[in-house]
Amino acid sequence: MERQCQEDTELPLRVVVLAHNSLLAGGVASRLREDSHLFEVDVIDAAAVDDAANQLLSITPEIVIVDALDERVIEKLPIIKLLEILPTVKVIQLNCRNDQIRVFTSEQRRAHKTGELFTMMQDIVTS
Repeated sequence: MERQCQEDTELPLRVVVLAHNSLLAGGVASRLREDSHLFEVDVIDAAAVDDAANQLLSITPEIVIVDALDERVIEKLPIIKLLEILPTVKVIQLNCRNDQIRVFTSEQRRAHKTGELFTMMQDIVTS
């Protein structure tokens, strides 16, 4: 789905809050829902990993929010797994203990030879 550029006609961002009994994640979801013209929010319980993965695939969010201190979510669906399921998603990890937000993204490229790999590695570091 292509997003439109004009602010008044732009579609809301599809956001999934991935949680398991996290007050922080629940609060963030509630706050995002207050701005329904900006965000379309779903909350998925990560306790059932297979079901959570299927829900993520059916929703195809642009952003997934996780609580860094919600150990069950991190254990059940690690960030690398989220990026494998949805390679274009942005994962935002909230950490209220130190007031930090980390953003994880994924990029996929083709490399058939080691020379292509080396070139890509240099491009990543120098860009």
